[in-house]
Amino acid sequence: MHSRTIKCFISVAESLNFTKAAHENFVTQTTISRQIASLEEELGFSLFERNTVKVVLTPAGRSLYCDLKRIVKECDAVISKAKEISTNIKGTLKLGYSTDLGPKCILDIIPIFQDLNNNVKITLNQETPINLISQLQNGSYDIIAILTPELHNYKDIVSVPACRYNILLAMSKNHPLATRSEIPSKDLRNYKICTASKRDAPGMYEYALEAFRKDGYEPALLETDTYESQKLMAILGEGIAFYPDTGEISEKDHRLSYAHLTETHHSYSIDYAWLQDNKNIYIKKFIDTVDAFNDR
Repeated sequence: MHSRTIKCFISVAESLNFTKAAHENFVTQTTISRQIASLEEELGFSLFERNTVKVVLTPAGRSLYCDLKRIVKECDAVISKAKEISTNIKGTLKLGYSTDLGPKCILDIIPIFQDLNNNVKITLNQETPINLISQLQNGSYDIIAILTPELHNYKDIVSVPACRYNILLAMSKNHPLATRSEIPSKDLRNYKICTASKRDAPGMYEYALEAFRKDGYEPALLETDTYESQKLMAILGEGIAFYPDTGEISEKDHRLSYAHLTETHHSYSIDYAWLQDNKNIYIKKFIDTVDAFNDR
């Protein structure tokens, strides 16, 4: 059974008209009639019932049409995918990063990845950690950048370390600790600390609470929902914000004073994560870029 014969059969089955099917395939009616007759002989059963009034599919013909139509569609998709790979036609990689992170954690990698894969379209959005994981699982994202504690207990998600940072504290310039460049964790015991909310970032909330306890005290936590909310609360003097010490935070707002957190169990560990059964070929390419970046 040749592909051209299959195409002619599908045309006749859909139009139920040999003349129209012949025009669609740029052949004569006699040619298409011979192809159908040859196919029926090859298969050993009739595909159409013909009379002077109309053409109709036999039950066997209808079954064959439905299955061949599906197979042809699948073959077209397979060929299209292979063409994209062979010609490097633009693909898409959907990236997301957590609201309790600054964008630097992922923006450092994107230009390097794009230099190596300049025909890949990248989309980038920010979500709360809990929403980020949910949307990774439903396919809205291919890869997410998220704090490592948020990934515990998700067996369908795999990840690699992206980066690890010490803690940078941000506070109002009027804060009692604002003149210090380094602050041991124990010196924070009498001050409110801005942290990710338990609702939106349950993993990080529990991690932070445990780290404070290992540092020797029970913290006064002020829950916030985003990176920007923490900064606002710090500017207003409501609490001390915790950030990864990436070098970008201190460049952003002159209304804040910054200090390094010392003598602590706290750190920022960030992972790139993706769904185990996601078949997007650019995930591996992105992760290879991450590995090369980290090995520099």
